Amino acid sequence: MAVNLDANLEVAFRDPDFFIAGRNLSVDELAVIRVEDTWKVALVNNIEQVEQDLIDSCMMPLDPKHYCELQIREWFGKARFFLQTRQAALVGEEAVIADANRHRNLIRYRLCYTLNHPAKIALSTGNYRLARPAVDAFLGLAEHLHPFHYPYFTVLWTNALLDQHANV
Repeated sequence: MAVNLDANLEVAFRDPDFFIAGRNLSVDELAVIRVEDTWKVALVNNIEQVEQDLIDSCMMPLDPKHYCELQIREWFGKARFFLQTRQAALVGEEAVIADANRHRNLIRYRLCYTLNHPAKIALSTGNYRLARPAVDAFLGLAEHLHPFHYPYFTVLWTNALLDQHANV
């Protein structure tokens, strides 16, 4: 069950292994993700939908081609495989997209993409003003849980500033 970001901060500082070991993930979920991505997926899955939406609205891919190609190859490829396995039949693109929307995988994908490829994401500064507490908590959690305490906040802000400068 997803919880608010304050509760996630409390868990991350009291028991970071909750996310690192993916204790909130099912056996099936753990079977399809890389071990090094467990904390990322566990974190994203544990955030309430309204907060996921706020955070998602602030994450702007800087390389839309890379973002889309990876999404199609990685996420939709796996989603199609699992959907076909569950239904024991071939499924079309529409079914995969409908399933992704039903499980909110498109938003979850962007948040995981942000954690996996922070150099390719910038903060949308206009949206950030409205979502600052959620974004700051998400990035703070990510920095705390990352094995080397990667400076997500600094990188995403730098990317935003560089992107704004490049578009002047």
